[in-house]
Amino acid sequence: MLTLPTPANEAAAPDFVVKVTALDMFQIAAARIALQRFKDPRGRQFAAAMLRANQASAARLKVALTGSSPALAPPAILPDDKQDRIEQLTTVPAAEFGRPYMDAQVTAQPFKPSRGSSVPGRSSTSLPERAGSGFPSPGKPLKAAS
Repeated sequence: MLTLPTPANEAAAPDFVVKVTALDMFQIAAARIALQRFKDPRGRQFAAAMLRANQASAARLKVALTGSSPALAPPAILPDDKQDRIEQLTTVPAAEFGRPYMDAQVTAQPFKPSRGSSVPGRSSTSLPERAGSGFPSPGKPLKAAS
């Protein structure tokens, strides 16, 4: 489980940035593969929604990192475990693609951050609050596309 940084625990911010960036990068890459491989229109629709949501999440995080102190930079490449999962998705036969893709969506969601309330005596907000809470969840689309 991922611990979200709070104003009282800004030391967790670098870990948060790395994990959220890896999640977004993985979800974006997986959704692009799904858009190419899914035959089911519901699966393609879900993949398109995941692509949009994670691109938006990555953009919000980038904005949130602007002017952060200390400066935080997201990683540029996927961690090995997520890269391996992407490579696995590219080798699954198209007819069997739905289940491994949906399984990857479920296992890739370590948390769902929520907007925190304002912190008394502090003018700035924590990194997760600046990044927003729009992280996607497979929920209903997962049932529709399986």
